[in-house]
Amino acid sequence: MSDHRLIASSPIPSERPIRDFALTVVRDRQVLVCADWANAVWVWDIAQDLWTEQPLAGVELPDFGHVAVDVVGERVLFAAGGEHQDPALWDLLTGELLSRSTQTCVHSMALTQVHGQAVIVAGVVAQLDERPVVVSSGADTVLVSDLAQGELIYELPCDGASGPVALSEVAGRPVVLAATLDGDVRAWADGSSIGQPLTGHEKPVSALTTMTMGGRAFAVSGGEDGTARVWDLVRQEQFGDPLIGHQGEIWTVGVTTLDDHRVVLTAGRDGVVRVWDPIA
Repeated sequence: MSDHRLIASSPIPSERPIRDFALTVVRDRQVLVCADWANAVWVWDIAQDLWTEQPLAGVELPDFGHVAVDVVGERVLFAAGGEHQDPALWDLLTGELLSRSTQTCVHSMALTQVHGQAVIVAGVVAQLDERPVVVSSGADTVLVSDLAQGELIYELPCDGASGPVALSEVAGRPVVLAATLDGDVRAWADGSSIGQPLTGHEKPVSALTTMTMGGRAFAVSGGEDGTARVWDLVRQEQFGDPLIGHQGEIWTVGVTTLDDHRVVLTAGRDGVVRVWDPIA
């Protein structure tokens, strides 16, 4: 039986697993930019259900395990990297390689601007007390750092941290979230653990993001159990039933607004992007 919350689905033309995706707006159109299992880069126009492959120059053995995208002026910037490739930056529309980093083995990636310059960040970028911060995870640790100053703000112990992290705001307080190999999502505020772990996934959580709906804070997780789950961060409980439909692991999740509705996007091993209305 199909899930009534599923409002769209589209297979990548390469029919390969989707490793990661990022969302942006290009020329007034919502697009999803993703990398497949063969490290080919594709752009999906969500409204038109149109896929376009974007060749990139300058990398002989790409490893696009994590991607990010940002629009700066007339350019669409695309960043990618993984366990075996240094993070690199391209002009997505021309395929030109703009820069490469010497940092290897990234577990998440974002694009932002610092002092007017586009930079690649190995983590999640957000605002904490009106200053830009990066949240990242390593060996059983979640780090929160001041992006502009390069200073460590918090070092949070997290046994079994699996890589995905996020930042939200609950009751006026910034809340750091991290996923674990146990299938939990854990939370901290002001440097201290809060509440009980959010449980439900039967395997490791491989993707995590946050959103607001109706003024309330939510998290969205995707797991190796093939389910995505929406979490009410105020009540600290799962919101609705799991989003089920993928054949295999979910490796990446995202949120955006379509037709004035907040929607959740998921993708992974089966090579299909699915779009969900979590409150339908």
